[in-house]
Amino acid sequence: MNEPELGTTVYVAGWGNTVHQMWNSSSAVLLQARLRVISDCSMYFAYESDNQICTVHTRSANSDHG
Repeated sequence: MNEPELGTTVYVAGWGNTVHQMWNSSSAVLLQARLRVISDCSMYFAYESDNQICTVHTRSANSDHG
């Protein structure tokens, strides 16, 4: 996997759950979010750098639309 450089803006898209821990809250439309690549998430969860890219929101989650 070619990991983006730190600070790069990346986009994710999907129909995933829209309410935290409400497993039947999938979106009817494709959503996207703009994220910024950061160096390390291991302080927050079991981060696997070979398989994951660590990111943070660039703006509030409500400001991006699919």
